[in-house]
Amino acid sequence: MEIRDPAIGTGAFGCVYKAVCRGMDVAVKVLDGIALEDHLKEKFVEEVGVMVRLLHPNIVLCMGVCLDVGKSDCGIILEYMPRGNLSSLIHDEKVTWNLSKQLDCAIDICKGMAWLSGQNIVHKDLKSENVLVDQNWTCKIGDFGFSQIQKTKEILVQQNAAAGSAVWMAPEFFLGEDTQLDSKVDVYSFSLLFWELLTRGKLFAEFAHKEDFIKALIQNEVRPPISDINPILQAILVAGWTQSPLLRPTFEQLLLDLQSALTKVFLPTELCPTAGTLWEKHFRGTTKVPWQDFLTNTVNFLRKRHPKYKIEFSCLELLAVEEEGEQKIVNLERFSSLLKWFGQMKSDNGDFVNRVFQVMSKEWFFGLISSSAAQHILRSSAPGTFLVRLHMGGNISIDKFPYTISRVDPNGKVVHTRIQRVSSGFSVKFGSANKTCLSLTDTTIENFIQYLRESSDFMLHVCPGHPFKHLFHTPEKSFYDEEEHDVQ
Repeated sequence: MEIRDPAIGTGAFGCVYKAVCRGMDVAVKVLDGIALEDHLKEKFVEEVGVMVRLLHPNIVLCMGVCLDVGKSDCGIILEYMPRGNLSSLIHDEKVTWNLSKQLDCAIDICKGMAWLSGQNIVHKDLKSENVLVDQNWTCKIGDFGFSQIQKTKEILVQQNAAAGSAVWMAPEFFLGEDTQLDSKVDVYSFSLLFWELLTRGKLFAEFAHKEDFIKALIQNEVRPPISDINPILQAILVAGWTQSPLLRPTFEQLLLDLQSALTKVFLPTELCPTAGTLWEKHFRGTTKVPWQDFLTNTVNFLRKRHPKYKIEFSCLELLAVEEEGEQKIVNLERFSSLLKWFGQMKSDNGDFVNRVFQVMSKEWFFGLISSSAAQHILRSSAPGTFLVRLHMGGNISIDKFPYTISRVDPNGKVVHTRIQRVSSGFSVKFGSANKTCLSLTDTTIENFIQYLRESSDFMLHVCPGHPFKHLFHTPEKSFYDEEEHDVQ
């Protein structure tokens, strides 16, 4: 086995190195300074054997043990996880996170911990640093299973004066209740990890000293702030980190709660009464589905024929699909955004895809482009040139401001104006200090844009280069104009 410097990670018991073992990239956790006696080595090898047999897609694969790696008596050979630990990714400002990715990671971790719990293994040190991420963003549990060398209560509590690992530990760790430590301590730690995922914040940053933190934890039941978190997810957090371990859910129950939360968060009934039912029935517990699966079930849901290559579903595909490697997938968060942009999807009714079709056919519609892309497109255009694009979220909610107008003002500057949804219609503010307000109720976005063009001089010329022109180049009869048949 060839171990490569420098180390790719460090921990309380040594360093992790990338290595090549039998032609395969692996990670080797070298246990520096731990020289086990012969009888403990036998126990160590026995426990590694238990880990090797723990085969689960959300647990780091343990491939074996090396008792002489040149740096220590012991090393653990693990699968190589190219993205490193979850903590680094959470706190790296260059890494883009959205809620669906955060929930995917939480579900991955919960699945792995449910499997460990089912094997009567208590991790005792679950935190984001001990969760590793592979190339496909699958999260896997690491650093568990060694009773002879794992971070026991005494090591964790006494290792330094700072809060450190103590912030992840359940209250019962500090109450002398060793005999009662079970998987509920891991449930508590998972809840704090979930909070860190959702907020990308630092746990209990207000505590500089461990003693102050432990006192606040035991006496005041201090917890991280949750006011900015979705109420559905707040309930999961609160249940998991409740002070009494007897009242905490199991990982199996947490997993069910998280999977159920997906549709409650992204497809609430007030957004669309029926879309959540569609997703729950066919794609429960996942945030990503292959486009063909989504298409088939959506066609059945709408109960409309889908002749091959029909234009309405081609339009939907262009806005719904994201590329993931060579696979076309539909993300739950994108599906939610589609409903916010184009309105509700109703069973036995094709109005939704027809609305998508109607908007995309307009020459001024440029779809999912960023403000910087719009600025680049309009950079040399005459004043009054405009395009309309989908608002992609951020700090301003899509359901309140679904569209954005990008236009060239009289000074030749590209400006961006959000369109607000109001009273089954739309409203927009133009001009200096947004003094000009134009609104129209009970209308579609197509009619509203036409109204703006007729009522002001802010939008004089449609920007050339309609990105969806190829779909409408050859006139084709819509299948809504054909005889309709229910899908059996």
